[in-house]
Amino acid sequence: MSRQAKQTQRVGSTLIMVLVVMIVVGLIVSQTSQLLTAFHTNDRLHRNQQQARELIELGIVQAGRALARDVDYAGGAFLVDVWDTSRIEGDFLASKQGRIQIEMLKSSSPKNNIRVTVSFPVGQPGEVVSTWDSSP
Repeated sequence: MSRQAKQTQRVGSTLIMVLVVMIVVGLIVSQTSQLLTAFHTNDRLHRNQQQARELIELGIVQAGRALARDVDYAGGAFLVDVWDTSRIEGDFLASKQGRIQIEMLKSSSPKNNIRVTVSFPVGQPGEVVSTWDSSP
């Protein structure tokens, strides 16, 4: 084999190796990007679930206060602004709304049965709906 043919073969082999390395690096970057996106989505859903639990507790307290003021309280719905301190958009903190629905359930027992339903964040991706019921 001539010297020029060997040199051409080396250049071709080098180009193929570079191409294989670039493909492998591209696949690694793609997988890493997908994994980070999945972690971010999971983290956002987890925070929304935690906030929904807090809003359930707020609804229970609100129902207790309303029943203390008015024994015939029938329930109601209200929106709550929640400041998201985990991220800052510009100079302002991001605000999300949660909806709390309080229902007084009919029962044969003298004790009030309450159902609290929470949606958070209302109308946004990753919305979580949680329900708490005081009846046994």
